[in-house]
Amino acid sequence: MILRNLTAMAAAAAALTIAAQARADVIDFFLNQPECTNSCTVVPPTIPNSSAVEVIVTDTSTTSATVEFVGPGGSNVDTPAYINVSGSFSATVSIPGGVVPPGGFDQFGTMTVGTGAVKAPTVTFTLMATDDNSWADAAAVLTPTTNFNPIYGHGFEAETATSDAGFFTPAPIPEPSSLALFGAAFAGLGVFYRRRRSM
Repeated sequence: MILRNLTAMAAAAAALTIAAQARADVIDFFLNQPECTNSCTVVPPTIPNSSAVEVIVTDTSTTSATVEFVGPGGSNVDTPAYINVSGSFSATVSIPGGVVPPGGFDQFGTMTVGTGAVKAPTVTFTLMATDDNSWADAAAVLTPTTNFNPIYGHGFEAETATSDAGFFTPAPIPEPSSLALFGAAFAGLGVFYRRRRSM
């Protein structure tokens, strides 16, 4: 009985893990990469720090999404804020002044859309895909810049006037063999439990 329950739990956990990675409707990352011109250490974008702006991308449908900049500890986001959106789109922003044309800061590359310089604790872009564009999930809404300083070795998806930028890095997907080992470990635990009980 316990063996069947453990095996069923392992199968359910594996299915939930695969399903969660098949479509991620919300992603987040931090703008913790400072601008540098001569040499640079790449900071992992998924590691928060107390002064980093958080970027939350929510894919509300295949043709609509929001990108929210959240100031650290309730402080204001240092605007202008910029994002690099994948494909054609239209945008509005939650702060006065509306959206501004493509731009950005020297070392991070040119972003497709930005805000004015009105500061707020939260700045939200509302995006609509246009011209047959669509986003499969939240990770597909933004795309790395291509004309950045080659010191970094990658592009950026968002930045603010503090001269900090960031990009989303997906978590590694477990290999099928790892999931099989996970299930086998649960099955082995059930055999061990049955053996101990029969002694």
